Amino acid sequence: MPGKMRSDREKIPDGYTKADADKAETMEARIEKQRMLRAAPGCEVYWPAPFEVCGAIRDKYNSLGGPRSFLLLPKSNELTNPDGVGRRSEFQNGPIYWSPQGGAHPVVNHFFAAWARHGWEGGYIGYPTTDEIANPDRIGRRQHFTGSTIYWNARNPVNAYSIGGAIFGEWGRQKWEQGWLGYPTSDEEPADDKRYNSFENGYIFWAARSGAFAVRTTPDPRKPAHDGYCDANDPAHCSPDPNHDAYYYMQACMDGYMRDDDIVLVLKPVGELGAWGDLTLTCGRYRHIHNNHNAHADQSNFLLCLSLTYTWGLKWDGAKNGNSGIAWDNRKGHWGYIVYDLQNRIVTAFPSGDDGKDWGGCTRGYRK
Repeated sequence: MPGKMRSDREKIPDGYTKADADKAETMEARIEKQRMLRAAPGCEVYWPAPFEVCGAIRDKYNSLGGPRSFLLLPKSNELTNPDGVGRRSEFQNGPIYWSPQGGAHPVVNHFFAAWARHGWEGGYIGYPTTDEIANPDRIGRRQHFTGSTIYWNARNPVNAYSIGGAIFGEWGRQKWEQGWLGYPTSDEEPADDKRYNSFENGYIFWAARSGAFAVRTTPDPRKPAHDGYCDANDPAHCSPDPNHDAYYYMQACMDGYMRDDDIVLVLKPVGELGAWGDLTLTCGRYRHIHNNHNAHADQSNFLLCLSLTYTWGLKWDGAKNGNSGIAWDNRKGHWGYIVYDLQNRIVTAFPSGDDGKDWGGCTRGYRK
């Protein structure tokens, strides 16, 4: 009767009509009556929203604070997902999804957007298995799913990205976001017969014949500068030191602190290609590659192109002057070449193209 409904006594929140509020109150009364008759279906209605929230989704919603949580009020009844297995209820600030594999969990904001990019529960990411979790560094968050994990961080607040499988395993070996790679800056992407994720400081690539491996694309800021690198009694000669990375050696070479035959880097193949052995690049040959192919001006792409060419290129013999070589071609115009001698020393390396200096073109080719 008029004057007896809750909507006549209390202010109705924005977004709901008096009819909605009265319907919700009627539903609440019906469910309460069912409880008294011991026939409750495990659902609740949250006034003034005229929708039932049921079962495990209701329990999760209540545990978060119900209408006072970040989800606010419900805006749908429980819905069956397209796979016919999972369930979801939608709220003003996002849904809660339930599956037998993962239970009930909200997926909202950037995590929901990343999930949606790949087909929600129907894609490779699958169903959520956790709520959002704060990372140890206190600047990022993550959420686990049955097929992948989505990461977000405050340094790149616009997007969240998924990472899973062998690439996730390799990232873990590099200490996840607290290691030198940092946070992912892309979802897992295809690249011909390979896959990769980009990160703040590098890439992790995967292929069936090589597995997953990480490649640095920025100098390591934790490495010391030249002070202490060279022997004070022999400043013209700097011995290789595994505590320094390739950027350190390349700079030392170009600054004149290394002799021509000093080793700048050792190129190591991975997986089944390990039988090919290590390739070494000396300071003299590095300067040659820079002078002819602009290596030092684009160090990150130079190192990445070398690593990927050695891992996924095809070996060939009978190169000029009896040397051997490795060439990579993705049939889309971006090639990488490495030529080496019988002692596995790199003689030269270059990307294809009119001027043989487009190292960025070489690495972009791997990601197409």
